[in-house]
Amino acid sequence: MLASQGGRCLICREPMTLPAVDHDHATGAVRGILCRPCNSGLGFFKDNPEILSRAIEYLTRSSSGATSTTSSGPLSGPSTNEA
Repeated sequence: MLASQGGRCLICREPMTLPAVDHDHATGAVRGILCRPCNSGLGFFKDNPEILSRAIEYLTRSSSGATSTTSSGPLSGPSTNEA
Protein backbone atom coordinates (compact mmCIF):
# COMPACT_ATOMS: atom_id res chain seq x y z
CA MET A 1 0.00 0.00 0.00
CA LEU A 2 2.81 2.40 0.90
CA ALA A 3 4.58 1.68 -2.40
CA SER A 4 1.36 2.25 -4.37
CA GLN A 5 1.12 5.69 -2.72
CA GLY A 6 4.69 6.49 -3.76
CA GLY A 7 5.68 6.73 -0.09
CA ARG A 8 3.54 9.86 0.28
CA CYS A 9 0.67 10.69 2.63
CA LEU A 10 -2.74 10.49 0.96
CA ILE A 11 -3.80 13.79 2.55
CA CYS A 12 -0.85 16.20 2.57
CA ARG A 13 1.07 14.29 -0.14
CA GLU A 14 4.36 14.80 1.67
CA PRO A 15 6.93 11.99 1.84
CA MET A 16 6.54 9.99 5.05
CA THR A 17 9.28 9.01 7.46
CA LEU A 18 6.97 7.45 10.07
CA PRO A 19 3.85 6.27 8.23
CA ALA A 20 0.67 5.44 10.14
CA VAL A 21 -1.97 2.93 9.09
CA ASP A 22 -5.27 4.81 9.04
CA HIS A 23 -8.39 2.80 9.76
CA ASP A 24 -12.10 3.34 10.18
CA HIS A 25 -12.74 3.16 13.92
CA ALA A 26 -16.27 1.84 13.41
CA THR A 27 -15.37 -1.04 11.07
CA GLY A 28 -11.64 -1.49 11.57
CA ALA A 29 -11.13 -1.36 7.78
CA VAL A 30 -7.81 0.11 6.65
CA ARG A 31 -8.36 3.29 4.63
CA GLY A 32 -4.77 4.05 3.72
CA ILE A 33 -1.35 5.08 4.93
CA LEU A 34 -1.01 8.61 6.27
CA CYS A 35 1.75 10.64 7.88
CA ARG A 36 1.39 10.81 11.64
CA PRO A 37 0.24 14.47 11.75
CA CYS A 38 -2.56 13.86 9.21
CA ASN A 39 -3.61 10.63 10.91
CA SER A 40 -3.69 12.42 14.27
CA GLY A 41 -5.64 15.30 12.74
CA LEU A 42 -8.39 12.94 11.61
CA GLY A 43 -8.53 11.55 15.13
CA PHE A 44 -8.70 15.02 16.65
CA PHE A 45 -11.64 15.74 14.35
CA LYS A 46 -13.22 12.46 15.50
CA ASP A 47 -13.22 11.09 11.92
CA ASN A 48 -16.27 13.31 11.43
CA PRO A 49 -16.53 14.91 7.96
CA GLU A 50 -19.02 17.50 9.25
CA ILE A 51 -16.59 18.75 11.91
CA LEU A 52 -13.74 18.73 9.41
CA SER A 53 -15.88 20.71 6.92
CA ARG A 54 -16.52 23.33 9.59
CA ALA A 55 -12.78 23.50 10.26
CA ILE A 56 -12.14 24.05 6.54
CA GLU A 57 -14.80 26.76 6.47
CA TYR A 58 -13.23 28.38 9.54
CA LEU A 59 -9.74 28.37 8.01
CA THR A 60 -11.03 29.69 4.71
CA ARG A 61 -12.96 32.47 6.43
CA SER A 62 -10.10 33.46 8.73
CA SER A 63 -7.51 33.46 5.96
CA SER A 64 -9.67 35.92 4.01
CA GLY A 65 -9.76 38.28 6.99
CA ALA A 66 -13.45 37.72 7.72
CA THR A 67 -14.36 37.14 11.35
CA SER A 68 -18.16 36.93 11.31
CA THR A 69 -20.21 33.74 11.24
CA THR A 70 -21.23 32.10 7.97
CA SER A 71 -24.29 33.09 6.00
CA SER A 72 -26.16 30.29 7.75
CA GLY A 73 -26.16 32.43 10.87
CA PRO A 74 -24.68 32.06 14.32
CA LEU A 75 -23.51 28.78 15.68
CA SER A 76 -26.17 26.47 16.99
CA GLY A 77 -26.15 23.22 18.85
CA PRO A 78 -24.35 22.27 22.03
CA SER A 79 -21.97 24.78 23.46
CA THR A 80 -18.31 23.86 23.20
CA ASN A 81 -16.32 26.29 25.26
CA GLU A 82 -13.14 24.32 24.69
CA ALA A 83 -10.31 26.23 23.04
